[in-house]
Amino acid sequence: MISRWQQEGINTSLVLTDNAHQSGLYLIQLDAQGERTFLYWRDNSAARYLLRHPDYPKLCQQLQGMDACYLGGISLAILPKGDRQLLLNELNKLSCTIFFDSNYRPALWENASQARECYQQMYAITDITLMTDDDEARLWGEESSIDESFQHLKKMGSNKRLSKRARRAVFIATYFSQERIFWVRISWIIIVKLKYSILQRNLLRQ
Repeated sequence: MISRWQQEGINTSLVLTDNAHQSGLYLIQLDAQGERTFLYWRDNSAARYLLRHPDYPKLCQQLQGMDACYLGGISLAILPKGDRQLLLNELNKLSCTIFFDSNYRPALWENASQARECYQQMYAITDITLMTDDDEARLWGEESSIDESFQHLKKMGSNKRLSKRARRAVFIATYFSQERIFWVRISWIIIVKLKYSILQRNLLRQ
């Protein structure tokens, strides 16, 4: 995998290797309607024991100089509970922009209550949240409108910039005050690069 990443021009100098554990594996099955079902083999994966790697402290030091840190809900879910809390504590110390992709997978958590507690802590330190309608409904037990979802996250502390993917659209919101949310619907577009100043001007026009 490292060799392939290098062929794609990816810097692998911070990739840790673990001789005691293998890489995780999961399969995605699609039904006739295109709905996905996930199968996991990650209980003893190297990623699960990342925080116990002898070089993990060096990796944390390098994160201090990064512009951004991206983390997904699956990466949180597979960690042992104690390690998960240590990671949240480390992320809280970072000064870079933190992206969090909710990716809530119930099968990876002991129960929904444990997941909600962890997500509340994660949202509180997140700058940009990526989430889906289905994940939010499964995690919090209720369906909500776009504005309600944004307000829910704002109460938990994720109040800088938010984005939401719906079934056939992308919703982006940013807070310019503590009271009002500006959001715009973008259909069938993949955003490759968008400067915050451009986003701000476009939202103000809505």
